[in-house]
Amino acid sequence: MITDRLRWSVIEANTGRILARDLVVMQPQVVRNLSAPAQMQFKVTQGESDASAFGVDFKPMGQHVIAEIEVDGVRKIFADCYITNTTVDAQSGDMQIQATGFMGYGKGIPWLENFNPIAVDPFELAQRIWAHLESFSNAQLNCQPLPASSGTQMIPGYSYDGSTLSFNFYAVFIRAVDFNDCYDYLTALARDIPFDIIEVSEWDSDRTKVTRTLQLGYPEGGVQQDYLSFRLGENVIVATQADDLDIGSTSDIIIRSYEPGKVISSQLTNADPTCLRRTVMEEDAFIESDERAAALAKRKLTRRNIPTSFKKIVVDPNHPNAPYGQWDVGDSIYIQAENYPWVGNIEQWHRITSINYDESKCLMELDVMVDGAFNYDPIEYLGDGSETPEFDPNLIYNGYFALNLNSWTALHGTWLRDTQVVYQNDFVLDSASVRTDIFTSDGAEFLSSRASVTPGQVLSVMAAVQYENVVSENAESFILRGTTSHDGDDSVGSTYDFGSLTNAQGVSGWNMLETVEWTVPQGINELALHLIVSSAVTAGTAWWSYIRIIPFGVVTPT
Repeated sequence: MITDRLRWSVIEANTGRILARDLVVMQPQVVRNLSAPAQMQFKVTQGESDASAFGVDFKPMGQHVIAEIEVDGVRKIFADCYITNTTVDAQSGDMQIQATGFMGYGKGIPWLENFNPIAVDPFELAQRIWAHLESFSNAQLNCQPLPASSGTQMIPGYSYDGSTLSFNFYAVFIRAVDFNDCYDYLTALARDIPFDIIEVSEWDSDRTKVTRTLQLGYPEGGVQQDYLSFRLGENVIVATQADDLDIGSTSDIIIRSYEPGKVISSQLTNADPTCLRRTVMEEDAFIESDERAAALAKRKLTRRNIPTSFKKIVVDPNHPNAPYGQWDVGDSIYIQAENYPWVGNIEQWHRITSINYDESKCLMELDVMVDGAFNYDPIEYLGDGSETPEFDPNLIYNGYFALNLNSWTALHGTWLRDTQVVYQNDFVLDSASVRTDIFTSDGAEFLSSRASVTPGQVLSVMAAVQYENVVSENAESFILRGTTSHDGDDSVGSTYDFGSLTNAQGVSGWNMLETVEWTVPQGINELALHLIVSSAVTAGTAWWSYIRIIPFGVVTPT
């Protein structure tokens, strides 16, 4: 929950020098977005009441403004924006300041590079764009897109309509002479592949320098929040239904773009027999292949043929149903509304696309979109989407984080999928890890979905953890914990520790936390696993992977 007011800091853009630690602002508005830059605006007064701004020469592109929110006593950066516009009221002397998140820095800056690979990881393109932006001496934002790899590639393709064979030899076709806008290209790429982008800013340990990350998630970022409740009339104050224009009966989608010497297009039809035909046609210069055109057409058509849902909710961020700090942009949340006018009951999974914090009312307005509207279909399909061979005996769903963090819940701390740090084995395909950074003694906890088990069943339970730069007291540092239940009833269950590391310090490779032989108690048919960084750990980074519950005695490669 939120435990203090927003704190504002001002940082000189090119030098990183801190100009103001606790800026006093009036009428602040700050919005955190998914796959788009944060936005903020506020007023600063002139004179004695604004001694906090003394010596700061506010100007566009001259400073970054940091807005921090305190959650459970720990301050975290909510939005990190560079100033884009300042306006002074001639009568009051107040200055109105507007700023946008660092992801938007590339807007209006051309990508002066020739790049025509036969196959390329889309995250490499994000890396290249940002490397180009920061290659100039007066553009050091201290930002990096991570991870470096998505685990997929944009590959050459072709299409045949019965008369014409069309080769899109280059999935990527970039020319310096086209002066592609860096921001527009990045956002179009994220839309078409697709992948998510989340702005993450963090102070170093002595709060003198800010590190910025464009956190990339393929095919999506965020966590499905299975154990949080967003219910109208409880913690949801207002829920606004999506407009018919957003989800209306579009039957045909046509996407068209151009390359030198040819036209790229895609057309999809999904007509509703109860409605008249309706066609939407769009042109997009960033579409470079038939694959990207078809993927975009499919997503747009799907978005217009989804069930009744919401586009905006207002929530109490301190309500015990879902206190802020346990969810963020990109997360999927379950929104419930009973007897909604003209519709009846609505119970749908939605993804959070923006968070607008109204500090004066201590309310958060969330822009949301029903999960089905996203249609995360990659251009290059990874088989049938399964992460392991059919013979895998693992009872934990998504225990290898192969494509996303679905079915996992962040009970405490921030957890991110990492494709660069992987538990190496010969059994799991497309595995990744989940990472958490520790800056205080607040700990972190990540919860799996409930695995189905049988009373009397003998199981092996395990998880691999590695860490770096860890500082820990002489106590249990990392714990693999299980909680049991019966048909969702936790009251009949118990807690079990399946493995732990004590007094972890510095750097370590993979450590296996496990119990080789554990018997499911009578009256129990569910087991969930908790990946825990205890309060004994006060600094460092930890990665978890290879989360498994398997029948004892089953031999599998490791």
